[in-house]
Amino acid sequence: MRSLTGRGDRADSARSAPGVRRGIAERVTIALFHSMFGLRPVERAAAARLRGCGYRVLVPDLFAGATVGGGEPPAWEEGFALMERVGWETIVSRAEAAVRDLPPATVLFGVSMGAGVVGSLWPSRLDAAGVILLHAPASVPRGVPRDTPVQLHVADDDPFAPREQLTAFRDSAASAGVDAKLYTYAGVEHFFIDPHLPDYDSRAAELAWRRSLALLDGLARRRDET
Repeated sequence: MRSLTGRGDRADSARSAPGVRRGIAERVTIALFHSMFGLRPVERAAAARLRGCGYRVLVPDLFAGATVGGGEPPAWEEGFALMERVGWETIVSRAEAAVRDLPPATVLFGVSMGAGVVGSLWPSRLDAAGVILLHAPASVPRGVPRDTPVQLHVADDDPFAPREQLTAFRDSAASAGVDAKLYTYAGVEHFFIDPHLPDYDSRAAELAWRRSLALLDGLARRRDET
């Protein structure tokens, strides 16, 4: 199975973060990285939902406007072809440029291929306030502060997140001394947060969102206390 390294919930910008005042949430900056299908409505909706909660969100377009799918759900082969056409080195360099002027404590949030982007950036951004990975894992680098909250959300038995990669994620977190959370979702397909894809599962998507917002809630409260 090819690696995604190298359905999101519909936006509801009126929703607020659980228990967090907007002024507190604004202290948290998030860099959200899209999938190999390009920057599509699912990532834009995710960013809108997070902004609706009061968070500052950057969503870099790592493919310079290119997407796959058009009016139909994109095919995996098209996504891999687009990713390879752009090239991993270019993808990562664009991500690095996009976050260069963001605070060191920016939250890194990766969607599918975007998780691989997070994995490439993280070693040079060890002070990231938190990391959220949807649909694909990334290794936790050594040197990450032990209290860094990390979440990985994947479909159970997802061929794009095989068990050996999940084991590597757990092992890297243990080596770094980080209490990373691995959430698996039974009975769903890979891209279960995207309502525009056949993979979409509303219950799993909303649960992943609640857990992700809880992580961000905790960060916002921590910022308010310091």
